[in-house]
Amino acid sequence: MPKEAFIILIGRNGRCFVPDGNTVLEAGDVLWVSADHESSARLRDILKGAGPDR
Repeated sequence: MPKEAFIILIGRNGRCFVPDGNTVLEAGDVLWVSADHESSARLRDILKGAGPDR
């Protein structure tokens, strides 16, 4: 994950929560992210499986 991108909130199964360092993303999660344009594009590529996972 780009260090300039932050997942602020996750929506899962009709509920929302603030992630912590132990949170694992699941298929179907809805993410609220704070990032600049470049970091947002890199994060999108990572989540689609098209980019490096760092």
